[in-house]
Amino acid sequence: MRFLAALLLFASLGSASAAASVPGIEAYVATFSSVDGVSADSEKLQQLVRKLSEKQQKYGNKAAFVDYLFTKTRQQFLLHFTEYASFTQTINEGTYNCLTGTALYALLLTHFDIPFQVIETNYHIFLIAETETGRVLLEATDAESGLVQGESNINNRVKEYRQRPPVTADRSKTYYRYESDLYNEVSLNELTGLLYYNKAIVAYNRGDFESSIGYLSKSVELYQSSRTSEFASILQMTVAGSDLEVDVKRQYLREVQRLRSAAANLSARGK
Repeated sequence: MRFLAALLLFASLGSASAAASVPGIEAYVATFSSVDGVSADSEKLQQLVRKLSEKQQKYGNKAAFVDYLFTKTRQQFLLHFTEYASFTQTINEGTYNCLTGTALYALLLTHFDIPFQVIETNYHIFLIAETETGRVLLEATDAESGLVQGESNINNRVKEYRQRPPVTADRSKTYYRYESDLYNEVSLNELTGLLYYNKAIVAYNRGDFESSIGYLSKSVELYQSSRTSEFASILQMTVAGSDLEVDVKRQYLREVQRLRSAAANLSARGK
């Protein structure tokens, strides 16, 4: 069975000081890109931060600045959508998905001391920023109407995300539907865990179970959710039904069982 996490392929975040330096952005970029094992070139992002810093002084309220930040970031970094983008690809190439775009916005909002939440549902992830004139929802994959203001509009959009089924653009693939009804606030460390989780999904889909188990193990250390537990169960069933050598299969199954137990225990305590 093919398993595709249409949700993300695909934190409360601690806010950075408004006086935080651009090198602080570098530290966040290094953390997220370390998931890929390839360094992201942060120079272009540094340039954007400096430009945003100049503009921030000219806006009378945070809501207007968030609008500007949303648009300029999209124009420079969120250029080509694909389900399987990595954070490093988003920074280096402008290729992005729901999770990597959200991670990028999270870093920028943190840098500019704008309070926000990252929220995950079964098949989506988005941000809600807090401003003096009300909340603002930011959705990385919606170029036309990805910035939503007004409580009724935000509530309607959130309801839509919670009811949205997995995207099934490729009918040759089977998309797993989660049993859980997720609506979680995701921390900064957990956002890194989700990046590892998506790497586990990508490895699974290409049949690389060893890498998938390794990435899932790193994800579980940072991210506690029923999502990881469910995927570990799928991985276990797939490995059990595979034609791997007996010793290899036995080893993988032991590792996955350990992950299932760890994910279930952590999820029960943390979410």
